Parts: sequence; C-alpha cells; structure tokens
Amino acid sequence: MNYENFLFSQLFMIHVENNETRYKELEYDLIYPEVIAHQEFFLKSKHNIDSKSEYDCILNYLEDNLPNRISSNGKIRFQIELDSNLVKKVIVKDLEGLDKDTISKIENPMIYLGEYEESGDVFADLRNSNNEPIRIFHERLKDA
Repeated sequence: MNYENFLFSQLFMIHVENNETRYKELEYDLIYPEVIAHQEFFLKSKHNIDSKSEYDCILNYLEDNLPNRISSNGKIRFQIELDSNLVKKVIVKDLEGLDKDTISKIENPMIYLGEYEESGDVFADLRNSNNEPIRIFHERLKDA
C-alpha cells in the first residue's frame, strides 16, 4: 500500500463514520471495493488538482460524492462529476438468465470499473446511478 491509497482509505472511513452514508453499516469486505472504486473516481475527477493539497482534494471529493443524507426515495443517489471521456460506459446486451434483483439494478449505460474476481470467475464490475455494484460476465456487455 502506498501513501496515496492509505490517505484516501483513511479519509473515506473517517467520512463514513462521521456522516450518514449508505456505507456506514457495511462490513469491511463489502466496503473495500467501494473505497477502491471511489479512489479511482477521485483520481479522474475535477477535485484532483495540483493547486490544493491531496488531503484537501480528497476531503472535497468526499463531501461532494458521498452524500450525508438520504434522498426522498430512501436511496442515496450516486453523485459523481466526471468528464464523460474518462469513464468507460457499457450497455448490458443480454439479460437472459439473470435474477430479477440483478435485472432491477441494471441501467443503460452503466459505469464499468474493471474486473472483479470471485471463486476463480472473472466478472465485469459495474455501477448504476445509485452506485450499486452489479457484477456480470463480460460477454453480456458491449461498449456504450
């Protein structure tokens, strides 16, 4: 782990503990991929600038992108302000055989974060506008 990873993860967790976010009650193994995803988003965001300290940039990102209140429909909306050219977006082209819960979370396009490995299988790690993780096989996707 390098200093940048350590700093981001520490500030992320402090923010979560001090605010009412959807991450507050997550177990460590469930919050880990969220921290990694947000760090990647931060690095590509308007908040990652050279005119401020890295510490201040991260705090500004967290304040803007980890809302500390629940929206009227009971869900925290995924609020990220990224240049659309920096984020890979994909379309789920094949829903056959997916469970209803997974299908209900799918939006098109979806944000593609990379690969997620579990029990030897490699999945596409996707997020919808609520920042809910959706992990499905790459064969079901096409570029947006």
